[in-house]
Amino acid sequence: MATASAAASAQATIGASPSARASASATSASAAPVGNAVLAARESALATLCATELLAVSPALARLLASVSAGAAQRAVVLGAQAPAASDPTSASAPTRPSAAELSSLQAALGAEDAAVYGYGVIGAQLSGSDRGLASTDFDLHRAHRDALSARITAAGARPQAAAAAYLLPFDVTDAGSARRLATLLETRLAAVYANGVQAATGAPRSEAATELRAAALRSLSWGGTPTAFPGLPDPASSA
Repeated sequence: MATASAAASAQATIGASPSARASASATSASAAPVGNAVLAARESALATLCATELLAVSPALARLLASVSAGAAQRAVVLGAQAPAASDPTSASAPTRPSAAELSSLQAALGAEDAAVYGYGVIGAQLSGSDRGLASTDFDLHRAHRDALSARITAAGARPQAAAAAYLLPFDVTDAGSARRLATLLETRLAAVYANGVQAATGAPRSEAATELRAAALRSLSWGGTPTAFPGLPDPASSA
């Protein structure tokens, strides 16, 4: 029956007028799969659109938009787009007097960066080759972010919280696989810290926190993580 139906459909198209056949061909063409490059461009455009709206919305909505932007950036990279260059911690906006909420978020970010510096020291010891080179690059990046945050907090007239002498790892890191898993976890946690920073900040510091959220989400991919719909936000399934 299915074969007869398909044959009848083919005969109807062949016997149709030229305009009808053209319409059928156009419909078939429009149903063709979209290439990865087009999909990547659309995700990149979504990431940019969400990022440009951060300063015009409420703090809670800004946090959500920053997360959506980071998720779109992840999907764009998976589809083949080039990841944006890493931000330069020394090029942050001129320091302003932060609110109590923003200062608290800066201290939280400093604590997370301190933990990342420690963690990447452990990670690098278990890796070799290009993976070890990537760990070294990320170690230097997090150390630079730590120093920039410490300087910013000091400039605001507050005392940066001290780093711990050592940190309790969430699991044993004894080989390359567990090292990559720890790197993914560290970046996922950093994304959450910077998402909270987006909500706490206003103006340029809000945009900078969103940039760091996106960067952490993309670094998690480089260590084997998978894209998520809302990087930096709690998983609805786990909070249900």
